[in-house]
Amino acid sequence: MLLKPFRHYQFEEPRLGRYLILAAALTALVRPFIRTAPMFIVKGAMAGTGKGQIARAIGRLALNTTPVFMTWGHDDEEFTKRFDTMLLASPAMLVIDNANGKLIRGDTLEMVISQGTATIRRFGKLEGATIQNRSFLMATGNNLSISGDMVRRALTIEVLPQCASPERQVFPFTPDEYICEHRTELLEAAYTIMRAYRRAGVPRAPLPSAGSFPDWQRHVRDLLYWLVGCDLTEQFEKNKSSDPDRQNDAALLAALHNKHGSKPFKAADVEADFTTVQLAMNTPGSIKAPPDAVAIHAAIEDVWGSRKFNTKSFGAWAKNLANAYVEGFGLTVRPDPHTKTNTFIISGDSA
Repeated sequence: MLLKPFRHYQFEEPRLGRYLILAAALTALVRPFIRTAPMFIVKGAMAGTGKGQIARAIGRLALNTTPVFMTWGHDDEEFTKRFDTMLLASPAMLVIDNANGKLIRGDTLEMVISQGTATIRRFGKLEGATIQNRSFLMATGNNLSISGDMVRRALTIEVLPQCASPERQVFPFTPDEYICEHRTELLEAAYTIMRAYRRAGVPRAPLPSAGSFPDWQRHVRDLLYWLVGCDLTEQFEKNKSSDPDRQNDAALLAALHNKHGSKPFKAADVEADFTTVQLAMNTPGSIKAPPDAVAIHAAIEDVWGSRKFNTKSFGAWAKNLANAYVEGFGLTVRPDPHTKTNTFIISGDSA
């Protein structure tokens, strides 16, 4: 019954997509009573697939009104200002709409999701305000992605288009319309599920921890596992594999491991390879860069983008990844007492 408003959608993973919709609806209902909850993202490959309708429908079910929508703005700085303003207003549900092609991340966003609190500066004033966030957060957009710590703070619902012009399709009802007409029955269905779970003793799921979301884990994640046998937190692992920054880091680690194996090397060695390729590109025919240096150069350009690359910035990047495994590669940083510099070793076995 709860899934009927969304019956005309197609999801990249049909079974998982339906259960994520159900999880989003249940999370919206319990969000005022739990300290933290993950963000739900509805993404697709093209416009007109009804991503915003899903957010509106969930808001209608939980609040009997349209949720608050905000747009990204012209750049990340503008988004931060808009998001901070919305947090001060403290809406029950906030949707970041049409974040097309955006990379969803940010210190304040990540903090309010995982900690439930954040201190932000009031716009135009030299004073801060500490907010206790209880907003249910969603985002919609085409080809958006999540990165950094957001990979374990967001659950993604991927909607598929059903034709070349999905905005022209006609359906018997929209999710929002259906919920407006049947909201009482739908709420009864949701509360019946919750009550049945409690009458069963709120059984704990034999699953890994959901990290920053202990209350949500008990009231939504474990409930869904008890109800349908679906582990929602598997999505966090999938997020890691599709994180563009993580993929770029893995590509650079792979290129460095291909060049040096498990032997130690220094930042100056990496800068030398990078400079060799730069010279070869700037003076065609005079210098031929080795293939392994070319691979390192390409990976560095993907990781650094428009930022300047040098030994210092490489050291900062390596320090950030030290003792962590990225797609099977591990990076160890060892101080060299003789040269007062760091030596780096990359292992290719995550075991």
